[in-house]
Amino acid sequence: MENQLKTPDKLNFEVTDLAHTWKKWKEEFSLYAELALDGKDDKFKVKMFKYLIGSRGREVYDTLTFAETENDRTVDIVLQKFDTYCNPLKNETVERYKFNSRTQQSGESVSKYYTELKLIAAHCGYGALEESLIRDQIVCGIKDTQVRERLLRDSKLTLKGCLDTCRATELSKERIKEIENSPAEVHAVKSPSHGASARHKNNYETPKSKIDCRYCGRKHEPSKQKCPAYGQSCRKCNKKDHFAAVCGRNKPQQHKSRGNQRNQRVNLMCDDEDSDEYYETIKTVTGTTTKHVYATMNVNDRPIKFQIDSGASCNVIPMNKLKGLECKIVKSSTVLTTYDNSEIRPLGKTTLKLVNAKNGKSYAETFIVVKEKHNTNFG
Repeated sequence: MENQLKTPDKLNFEVTDLAHTWKKWKEEFSLYAELALDGKDDKFKVKMFKYLIGSRGREVYDTLTFAETENDRTVDIVLQKFDTYCNPLKNETVERYKFNSRTQQSGESVSKYYTELKLIAAHCGYGALEESLIRDQIVCGIKDTQVRERLLRDSKLTLKGCLDTCRATELSKERIKEIENSPAEVHAVKSPSHGASARHKNNYETPKSKIDCRYCGRKHEPSKQKCPAYGQSCRKCNKKDHFAAVCGRNKPQQHKSRGNQRNQRVNLMCDDEDSDEYYETIKTVTGTTTKHVYATMNVNDRPIKFQIDSGASCNVIPMNKLKGLECKIVKSSTVLTTYDNSEIRPLGKTTLKLVNAKNGKSYAETFIVVKEKHNTNFG
């Protein structure tokens, strides 16, 4: 066992707080002696102590006065002598000065700052006031002035509450840095501009299981695979994906791509005036060569990188992006349709607070919430 355990390092006598360093070294040596020196006599343990403590420690050992002879000394007696040597009498006034002067250092966490104050306070003789005085010193000594203002507003602040607030602030700042280093990309969405959109904008009813299809003239589930006209040729115009009975009526509109974007289509699939279904269209881009305009906005205090499209009027956000955001999702009858006529039924819609990170202006925008992991869209 002795050869399998790591021995304690030599004791450093040049440190500022020798008492604390000795306390830690003594704990490590005692644990090592219990595990590796079990069954050894005290004479052997004392020699092992002198070997492990280092040359400076052996010099100190030679200056100590023992009532016992060398052969009668136990390792416990030696440890007591070093306790006296490494723990001289403390000047309470000086220790309190150190405590009151101790502020949070640059790059020092609140937990580390609290530990240092706790060690100093142990020699200040504060008694029952120790906890409240540590709380006060943390409030006055932390580097973040905004957190200090927040703590001072709490007239019933406890040490635990103080530490919880400071640690939560540190954690949120670390998470913000992670988000800024890996921003979420956001793409724009096109939506139909017909009059029916305004009528259905505030419709919170659950979408029907079947729809009146504009391509076959029948009722079926809202999926192109369920449409009997899908893949069929029209006898009237010879074009695909619709029957002659509905040819020429309510054809899907196509918007030309902007810039040099190739294979980019926007299909607007609008329902009849008497229908409670309403279709938005997601713009799908492939082989794009144009540059996009981006802006960073804070969504409920979370920074997100948005792709801006001045022509877009519908915003889409996946459910996984709403984790951690306090927002209410309400029902929506909106149905999203991609360029290949496949449909996405959203989970609902929600209103989010957006704040421009540069000028501080805030906006309230409505987003369509989808289950699938699509890009977050903002127009």
